[in-house]
Amino acid sequence: MKKLLLVLVVLATCGAQSPTLATICNTAPISWQNHYVMTEDLVLTAPVSCSQPVIIEGNGYTIVGGGLHLLPGAAWSTVRDVRFDGAGTGIALDIEAHGVRLQNLWVDDWGIGIRASSNEGAPAANANAQFWQALWVVNNDTGIKFDGIDANAGLLLGVQTRNNTTHILDSGFLGNTHVGGTMDGTGVKLKTDSAADYSTFIGSYIEGDPIALTDLSLAGYPLIVGGSLSKWTALWYGKWTVSPFGYSKLGFRANRIVGMPGDISVQLPGGPDSAMRISHLLEGGFWMAHKWISGWKSWLETSYAGGGTYSSKTTGLTHAAGPGHTVVSP
Repeated sequence: MKKLLLVLVVLATCGAQSPTLATICNTAPISWQNHYVMTEDLVLTAPVSCSQPVIIEGNGYTIVGGGLHLLPGAAWSTVRDVRFDGAGTGIALDIEAHGVRLQNLWVDDWGIGIRASSNEGAPAANANAQFWQALWVVNNDTGIKFDGIDANAGLLLGVQTRNNTTHILDSGFLGNTHVGGTMDGTGVKLKTDSAADYSTFIGSYIEGDPIALTDLSLAGYPLIVGGSLSKWTALWYGKWTVSPFGYSKLGFRANRIVGMPGDISVQLPGGPDSAMRISHLLEGGFWMAHKWISGWKSWLETSYAGGGTYSSKTTGLTHAAGPGHTVVSP
């Protein structure tokens, strides 16, 4: 009798179906997060919405056809080791949840590859503090998109994009931090279109030398340090142009000071023969800092170029000409 009961229990267990991804994503977790482990490719006819915190472990399998929609209740969810195959439309990963972790994903051929948005839900969602790393995002209309006033303060590490119509579009209100990313192939590589965007790009690379002006469309106050992105870009009164020398740019907002509207840009170095350049949109020119030697002393002088009687004005002694300007004594 005991053996017969054991056999019946084993048969009942083997016949039971595992919970679906949709069930796992919408069942209140016993502890903190539910856990779904893929054991085969999933073919979806529609996106799966997740309303609860979940860990989705792909084990290298593929989700085809329909993507994932992480709702605000799925905050701190993790998706890793999955390939998302689309057909040119839809969104592979639509994130309205705070603090989502993405790791080792391949996202191929969607309308939008990955979107973190606070604009879709009612009330507005909080999609701040995303943490994404080691992503391969290719052949999408828009590869990666941040959208809304609460889609900020994210950290992206080692994200690679290729052949997207727009590779990275940061429309978040305050911006995100991108470290060690690479962008190559066709399409606009990088676009920021929020007037308050403070995105930071560290060691970011665009393949191709030189890059085209159409590769970039930057608004706001992004900080760009190192990488080929800093080598080939320069900000001239709000217009991004190709520059022949590498530099790091700092952008500051001055329009919060009463009586002093406008923006300040600091460029290091300021040019082939100047250490620094400071410009203000209302001045119509810029200050250049130059090192020069007089006798046994080394000096750091500033000159101003911006119209008026003189092509260059100094605060001290005569010094070497700045780029495109003649030497003028005070």
